[in-house]
Amino acid sequence: MLDLQRGQKISIQTVCRTWTLEVELRHQGPLAVDVSCFGLDGAGRLSDERYFLFYNQRRSPEGAMVLSEGASGGTARFQVDLAALPDHIQRLCFTAAIDGGRTLRELDQGSISLWVRGEETARYAYAGNEFSGERAIVAGELYRKNGDWKFSAVGRGFNGGLRALVESFGGVVSDPVPPPP
Repeated sequence: MLDLQRGQKISIQTVCRTWTLEVELRHQGPLAVDVSCFGLDGAGRLSDERYFLFYNQRRSPEGAMVLSEGASGGTARFQVDLAALPDHIQRLCFTAAIDGGRTLRELDQGSISLWVRGEETARYAYAGNEFSGERAIVAGELYRKNGDWKFSAVGRGFNGGLRALVESFGGVVSDPVPPPP
């Protein structure tokens, strides 16, 4: 298994030798963490909301991306078939966010890893002490480049939580509708 550092980029074919893989996000600590995957276009925008996977939308239209719970608590897995993604999806950003006033600094540890046929091939790990006021993180990205898919260990935090992530990718977050009087 390859241990990655923040900012490191690798070829999926070199590490996984296939376009079908799983991306696992694991978090340990006293926080409830919501994971999601943003399927972005060439401009880095969420131009098709059907490619935003989260707890309430777990599958892309053609099934090239599927979100499932992991084998243990605090773990989520995305099954990804890169060859089945439509051409307009150029980047998959895997994120984690927490609600409320807590921050990722309270996280014991987290990681994003690549799996092929039950074997972990690469991992980027991070810890809460790497953050201060952040409430969300882009842990890693899969992206197309020159006919290849690559993985980047990103580790970039966002102070505004999930809302800031969605807006940074060009999405719009609706404010909750107040109950009728």
